[in-house]
Amino acid sequence: MRASGGGLPLVELMDARTYGVRRKDWHAYVRESPGPSSGRHGTSASSRRGFVSRSYRYPWALVAHHETAVGVDIERRDAVGDTDLAFARATCTPAELERLWRSSHASLVDLWSGKEALTKALGDALRYDPRRIDSPCEWGSWCDRASQPGILGEIRRRGSWGAARLHLGGEAGRECTGWVVWSLPEAPDLRECPM
Repeated sequence: MRASGGGLPLVELMDARTYGVRRKDWHAYVRESPGPSSGRHGTSASSRRGFVSRSYRYPWALVAHHETAVGVDIERRDAVGDTDLAFARATCTPAELERLWRSSHASLVDLWSGKEALTKALGDALRYDPRRIDSPCEWGSWCDRASQPGILGEIRRRGSWGAARLHLGGEAGRECTGWVVWSLPEAPDLRECPM
């Protein structure tokens, strides 16, 4: 499953079972894969121009490619419960904590996945304190892609960054959530959705 077009990142959801790859070989297989929009032929995603980000939750992996900085993350929905106070306090801003406890639309795992994708796009996920970074779940809506094909959901925007929750579909969508975040080109036209 892929998404692309008009300055948007290309995102591919891969399933190890489709390729007959065992858990111990999955990371290496995905790293060597051609990546989004290239099927199983051609150069590897990491050797093409632009930026590549990967995230793994066996048997799934997400691979994102974009001409600017990009980060992608996939997390299992059951990885953390919405009532896990210790995890929430370690990863959420005060405003996110307040909204989360008031039954906001965002789940704790969605908040976390969005932050992971953002910090990957920023360059080094371990350099950032998640309690000081707003999750893309909390960013303002830029445009709705509901009528568009692909896995990118509603596009959100904050400053020079775009983000989308991924519609993974099927078993992956039932068990996981995912986000992609990318750097927007200089001075994007805010009146137009980047289709």
